[in-house]
Amino acid sequence: MSVGVIAPWGGNCPHRQAAWEWVQGWYAQNHPDWDVVQGVCSSERWCKAEAVADGLRKTDADILVIADADVVADDMGATVRQIQRGIKRWAIPHLRVHRLSQSATARILAGEKPNRVAKTLDDYDQPPYRGMSGGGAVVLPREIYMDVPLDPGFTGWGQEDQSWAIALKAVHGNPWRSANGPLWHLWHPPQKRLTREKGSQQSWNLYRTYCRAAGSRSAAHGLLRAGRALVERGPQA
Repeated sequence: MSVGVIAPWGGNCPHRQAAWEWVQGWYAQNHPDWDVVQGVCSSERWCKAEAVADGLRKTDADILVIADADVVADDMGATVRQIQRGIKRWAIPHLRVHRLSQSATARILAGEKPNRVAKTLDDYDQPPYRGMSGGGAVVLPREIYMDVPLDPGFTGWGQEDQSWAIALKAVHGNPWRSANGPLWHLWHPPQKRLTREKGSQQSWNLYRTYCRAAGSRSAAHGLLRAGRALVERGPQA
């Protein structure tokens, strides 16, 4: 079963661009047989669902790794094998997020390995924390993404990943998750949002709708119509 990485992308931040170039090299070294594409959001306002829909048009891979353009996960390969073996319908390749500092990121871009750089709390933008389901990186079969896609109702930054995880759990059950693998997040300036937890009031309200649908397959399916239409027609249609 072929594997394709879709890295959602928007904007022109030079720090994100430098991270993406390093991330591409990481995939080329560690998973050279994977198809790695950039899914671009061309709308004026960021929409992750649109970016992933664009990436879908660029790869016909059977298994998708939907991962931010500034992250890598040590257990990515092991996670893909869980999906290839049919153990779970979707999977998360990390337990904790290691959000690195600007100086630590600079050393990684210069050639050091993440696990060699991250030695003290000074090397982190914030202490390592348990990663949120749906965020950072997710591995799943293509048909599962087509069934439960990201919702294009989320624009800007915030709540789209959490809501996607709620829908995936409601429709396809709990994920397989790496027991201790890290997700390395390279530094870039933070995006504008209301708070660290809340992206915008509109996104927060839509997220609360997903929370009310948690555990209900039919309710979750009802929220996914716009996302399914997007991936079926393509983002530019």
